Amino acid sequence: MVVERSDIKYDLNNEVPRLWIKLEEAGVVSMTKHYVTNGDTPGTNVIIFIYITKDSSAQRVLSIDLLTDVVLNQ
Repeated sequence: MVVERSDIKYDLNNEVPRLWIKLEEAGVVSMTKHYVTNGDTPGTNVIIFIYITKDSSAQRVLSIDLLTDVVLNQ
């Protein structure tokens, strides 16, 4: 399953998740998918990537809220 959201594309079907930001593949250091329900409310459904780019070895965090489509790139 390859998912695209504006400048972000990711693939979670392989053994190693893949992430592209603005068409450039990033190195995924860690990926977590978090899903929690709370009674009648939708709860949370978030994917969090910790990644590096070829321009910088500094680790960055990308959070995608699958319920609201909010993307935070820290």
